Amino acid sequence: MHPTSEHRRDIDWLRAIAVITVIGFHFEIPGFRGGFVGVDIFFVISGLLIGRIIQSELAAGTFSFLSFYERRIRRLIPALYVMLVIVALAGGEVLFGSERSDFVRSILGVATFTSNVMFWSQSGYFDRASSEKPLLHTWSLGIEEQFYILLPLVLWLLFRIQSVNIRRACIAALAVCSFLVSQWLLNRDAAGAFFLIQSRAWELLAGVMLTWLPVMRLGWIAHLLRVAGVTLITIAVLSYTPRMAFPGLNALLPVIGAALFLSAGPTSLRARPVELIGQMSYSLYLWHWPIFTLAKLGSVTQTVTAAEKLVLFALLAVAASASYFLIERRFRYAPISQRTVFVGSAATTALLVAVAILGTSSTRTSAQASHSYETQLDSAYVGRCFAQDWTLDKHPECFSFDHRKQVAFLWGDSLAAQYYPGLSGEVPDGTTLLYATGAACFPTFNPIFGQKDYCAPLAKQVRTFLNTASVRLLIISGDWLTYSQEAGIANFVSNLKTTIAQVGVPVVLIGPSVQFRGRLPSILTRAFARTGKLPETHDIILEELATLDRDMKSAFSSVEGVTYISALDTLCPQGNCRLVVGSDVPLVWDHAHLTVEGSKYAGHLLSPPIFSRMVAEP
Repeated sequence: MHPTSEHRRDIDWLRAIAVITVIGFHFEIPGFRGGFVGVDIFFVISGLLIGRIIQSELAAGTFSFLSFYERRIRRLIPALYVMLVIVALAGGEVLFGSERSDFVRSILGVATFTSNVMFWSQSGYFDRASSEKPLLHTWSLGIEEQFYILLPLVLWLLFRIQSVNIRRACIAALAVCSFLVSQWLLNRDAAGAFFLIQSRAWELLAGVMLTWLPVMRLGWIAHLLRVAGVTLITIAVLSYTPRMAFPGLNALLPVIGAALFLSAGPTSLRARPVELIGQMSYSLYLWHWPIFTLAKLGSVTQTVTAAEKLVLFALLAVAASASYFLIERRFRYAPISQRTVFVGSAATTALLVAVAILGTSSTRTSAQASHSYETQLDSAYVGRCFAQDWTLDKHPECFSFDHRKQVAFLWGDSLAAQYYPGLSGEVPDGTTLLYATGAACFPTFNPIFGQKDYCAPLAKQVRTFLNTASVRLLIISGDWLTYSQEAGIANFVSNLKTTIAQVGVPVVLIGPSVQFRGRLPSILTRAFARTGKLPETHDIILEELATLDRDMKSAFSSVEGVTYISALDTLCPQGNCRLVVGSDVPLVWDHAHLTVEGSKYAGHLLSPPIFSRMVAEP
């Protein structure tokens, strides 16, 4: 423990809350859909602890950059690197092809403190493909490590200013700027807003600003602050979902909750099991995601049962305990010279970087995978009218057509755009198929939950086009499963009915698209490598799709002017989907989005019932 620091049980309590929420979220425990906010709580705690140490040493004239970074190395690096090595050895048994290549690249990111930047460049944190990245959770360590590099320098420079108020104003201004960047990025680069330090620094700086408050020891006000803080955090954990815009404004709830809890100061309450979880939170965080991810990857169907989760919890407890007691504590207080700490960490880091570079440059795929379904897969939803900028007249080509032809129009999100390549090749003579789609844009004129800023201009242009052009048929599709989960099935159906009633043209509503429990190419590769055959559809398809399809069919089949087409019944008759199409190409390239070949296959089957409705109209 740092000599200037006072051990605070309240911080152990808050760390326990943070790590439990994160583990609950990642282990897919019901009631923890918003558990990802635990990371934001950790950021606030880190800002408080590091800010307190640096400022107290600067005020006393004892601050040393070398001593500061020595403590950070002792605290973070040994347990992290041991985890990397063990996970790399275990990953060799379950990772195939592109997964192994991505894994060694992630080791490079971890070793260079840039894993958050690397994962930002790949995909979103909440994508289903994230379950194939055993080191994805290290993105938060990347942010903290970058903050540890920058904060000492910033505070050291600010302490050249004599006025305490000016110093604090500068920190507050940096926090406000970071928050504004976070909010600004949400609708321009959501992954960047989530992963990059410039949009997350305000959360750590919130912890730094807590050091300015007087320490509150006891009393009813302190208890009230803690209760208020836990309440805000609980609301976030129970009500937040991975689909919502985050961080930005929505991150205020857990950050303020954590700040309120910490502002109450030390507590005399004792609960040894909770405190121990808090003290072990770093090791628990290090190990929970790799254990769960490798377990999923070890399953052909990429699922983990409730009983298996209990076993994984036990394994996590053993791994985290060993990490904490045998590595964290020993290296943190070991009588090792500062020179040895720096030389040893530099040498180990250099070795990891060299291994990662060699692994990244290698084109050799896993010898376990005798047949891969992951090569050269093209997404069907990439096109000029699948866009994120729908300001007026930005994409006129999406609404332009030969007036001598009748028009069918496709509207929705990526799960609508995916049908365009297939349907466009099946349109009847004398017909033009247009489309206008946006990522995560629920096709509605009256959103009932948060959407991207570009979705409203898209809906407005679609509405104007339908009112002014001679559109003969509107085809609507979307990620109905997510939207129904976000809004509730009753609200979702009611909202969609209201929009359909306002379009003024015949509507074909395509039901839930085929979605799988994980990335289909990965599932197929594993199944073929281990069994020599493809899996059964019922083992890998999302079970809730069938219920949603029945509910939507019941709700819309009797609506005047609407033709409901079940994509599940069409593409998966009797519950059996054709998992590969064309020249042995997976139906979808991730868990839900059709490949180009998959779109052509789907378009061939869906076009007769879709366009027959158009022909039937006078």
